[in-house]
Amino acid sequence: MIAAKPGERVFSNRLRPYSKRLETVWKTLSTWLLAFFNMARELQENRTTIRQLEHRIRDVEEAVKLLAQELRHSRELDRAEREKLLLRIEREGQKALPPARGKKKRR
Repeated sequence: MIAAKPGERVFSNRLRPYSKRLETVWKTLSTWLLAFFNMARELQENRTTIRQLEHRIRDVEEAVKLLAQELRHSRELDRAEREKLLLRIEREGQKALPPARGKKKRR
């Protein structure tokens, strides 16, 4: 019979290579399972991050659209203001000039 140290499993000599392989298989399996669960957790975190980024992108797109609309409106207002100013300058210029002398009509 084989003497065992405290806390050590006792296998017959015939089962020792098998038990060593089985232990290796379980260690490998546990390592793979741990890696799988870590990857699953990271995948979920990445999906959450992607959803947040997509939401932020939609917000930025909406803000860009609003800014473009505001810019167009501002340009339209500026153009209307320039036209008013030009008409006012023309009217003031016409008032400042003496009336044009025209040819007298013959009778």
